[in-house]
Amino acid sequence: MDVMFAAIDLSPQFWWYVSRSTGIVSWFLLTASVLWGVLLAGRLIKTRGAPRWLDDLHRFLGALSVVFVLVHIAALVADQYVHFGVREVLQPFAPIFDKFDKPYDSAAVAWGIIATYLLVAVELTSLAKQRLPRTVWYRIHLLSYLLWVLASVHGWTVGT
Repeated sequence: MDVMFAAIDLSPQFWWYVSRSTGIVSWFLLTASVLWGVLLAGRLIKTRGAPRWLDDLHRFLGALSVVFVLVHIAALVADQYVHFGVREVLQPFAPIFDKFDKPYDSAAVAWGIIATYLLVAVELTSLAKQRLPRTVWYRIHLLSYLLWVLASVHGWTVGT
């Protein structure tokens, strides 16, 4: 049994690669969810009388993006290549200048953290949509556009 596991030799940068790939996948899922939401909210798809799966797809893409962002964050903490701690992945503008070559990378990380908080807010209010006043849900859901912009800036400036 030990021989089988001894044959599995993970690269020292395994978690770094997991973090990078899940960040990219989560951005694509977020983009698909936002675009699908725009199509559903607009007049391009007739939602009245439409199959329920059209709305379910939007919800699924949003929930899946949350899962990939959580794996992205967990992989950053597990990684020993960059040495992010819990504080650095939860606190925007945490003092992390010594971890990067360029000072603007600290702000780029902060945009990702803020985008994560917005994503969680949008997802939680979507799950509680039936219990919230429609205007509250709608205003929070509009933050999805800001969330997408911040996630894009994060990916373009600190991503690979």
